[in-house]
Amino acid sequence: MSTEEGKISQSFELKVYHKTCSFNAAHILAGQSWQEDLHGHGYTIAVMIKSKVIGADGFVVDFSVIKAALKQLCQTLNNKVLVASKSTSLQVVDLEDHIRILAPRNTFYEFPKRMCALLPINNSSAEELAKYISESIWEGLESSIKDRGIIEFGTVVSETYTQQDGSYTMRISE
Repeated sequence: MSTEEGKISQSFELKVYHKTCSFNAAHILAGQSWQEDLHGHGYTIAVMIKSKVIGADGFVVDFSVIKAALKQLCQTLNNKVLVASKSTSLQVVDLEDHIRILAPRNTFYEFPKRMCALLPINNSSAEELAKYISESIWEGLESSIKDRGIIEFGTVVSETYTQQDGSYTMRISE
C-alpha cells in the first residue's frame, strides 16, 4: 500500500511512561463555593507524541530523552504540596518562608515554602497538571527533538490507578 500524497495519510504515535515518571503530592481542589480538604495522590504520567514522519533512525524521537525530562520534572514535584498560584478560588499568600492558602470554607493551610511547588495554574486538577507538565517538558526540549515532524505533544496524568486521568494535547504548527 502506498503513502503517496492523496492516497493515505499517516502518523506515528509514541507513548512514554515508566515507573520513575511518577510522584507523590498533596493538593487542595476548590471552586468559588466549595473545596476538597488537603489530600494526596500517587501521580503517574505518560507523555504522548504524534508525528507525521518517522526519522531515518526508525524513531519518532529517542524516548530516553523524553523520559529523562519527565523524570526530572517529577522529582521537582515529588513529596510537595501542589499550590495553584493563579487560583481564582484559593488565596495564595507568600509569607517569605511560608505559603498560606485561604480556602472558600474559611479554612487556611500554612506550609514551609520548601514543601510547596508553586505552579502557574488555576487549579491543581489532573487536567491543569497535564497542561503544565506538557508545556514544561516541551519548552525544555532541544530543537533537534522538536524538529522531527511532531504534530501533537501531550501528557496523561493519573491521580491513582483507580481514579480518573486528565490529559492535555498541544497541536504543533508546521
